[in-house]
Amino acid sequence: MEVILWEVILWGVKNFILITIFSIIFSSTASSFNPPKFKDGDIIFQTNTSLQGKMMESATKFKYNHAGVIFYIKNKPYVFECYSNVTFTPLDKWIRRGAWKKYIVKRLKERDNYITPLSLSVMKKNAIELKDKHYDYYFEWSDAKMYNAELIWKLFYNSLGIKLCELQILSDFDINSPLIKPKLKARFGKHIPYNEKVVSIEKIFNSSLLITVN
Repeated sequence: MEVILWEVILWGVKNFILITIFSIIFSSTASSFNPPKFKDGDIIFQTNTSLQGKMMESATKFKYNHAGVIFYIKNKPYVFECYSNVTFTPLDKWIRRGAWKKYIVKRLKERDNYITPLSLSVMKKNAIELKDKHYDYYFEWSDAKMYNAELIWKLFYNSLGIKLCELQILSDFDINSPLIKPKLKARFGKHIPYNEKVVSIEKIFNSSLLITVN
């Protein structure tokens, strides 16, 4: 009887230890999928392997070729971006899409002075109005279509009156890149608008108005 009792006790102890170990493993695994808590209006950068990401990297020679603005919708984080079109992508999905799941997040130095509940509502309203616009492969400074850097720059300027960086012109890009030149020739022929206003992710990334938070 005592032998059976000890076997039951040992069985219980072993199961308790196993349950504890599995609880620790699964809790740590689950937490690894939770991105850090960011703030509305933070700008997130990554290296993307999509066609438009490769185009931007080819044109600017900058490793971060894709970016978006973080917004919380019903307490869940999304990235406002232009992928094949302007959309809100769940943050975890956006992170997984990038090379090696690596990213950098930047924030306005004086965020709380600019992004108030009222101005944030304006930002979200303007973002919603831009939703579903198609990606602009020609880098035109028009609201008809958008590319990522343009989307971010205009959102901050039109919502907060902030110029994240100085604008450039199309000839500042490497438009002779094999990924860029054929599209520009197909759209403009011989009359490529070299003086067209443009903005790059690199310029936004290096903006003196931003600080790195992750």
